[in-house]
Amino acid sequence: MTELKVVYKPRVEEELRPKVTDSSTAYRILMNVWDLDTLWYKEDMLAMYLNTEKRVIGFAKIASGSMDCTLADVRIIYAIALKVGATAVIIAHNHPSGNKQPSNADKILTNKIKQAGKFLDVPLIDHLIVTGNGYLSFMDEGLM
Repeated sequence: MTELKVVYKPRVEEELRPKVTDSSTAYRILMNVWDLDTLWYKEDMLAMYLNTEKRVIGFAKIASGSMDCTLADVRIIYAIALKVGATAVIIAHNHPSGNKQPSNADKILTNKIKQAGKFLDVPLIDHLIVTGNGYLSFMDEGLM
């Protein structure tokens, strides 16, 4: 019979993990782990997982796409969140064009992830669109 076992062993002490206090903090933290070599030519989506203190548990690359789109699977985002015991999620994807404005597809996906988070009690607290010239926060812009 198949047995499943979930294991999570943090490598960094709690007090040493960065704390997300706002979108600019989230952006700075994400840019430290983003593959800057691909920022300008293909879309990627990353998820940042947080604990109850809004300290970073870890990151996961959710999707890697083409020059103008990437497909993200909500199930993957939340499978990881549940495995690591996250209590909140921030997602981010880049726009190689440099345009920070969200597309309709970005808005639809954000809402879908937000609804899944509500159901699982692991809220999506922001979605950042990252460019080489800054970012846009869905939360700050009232798009959440």
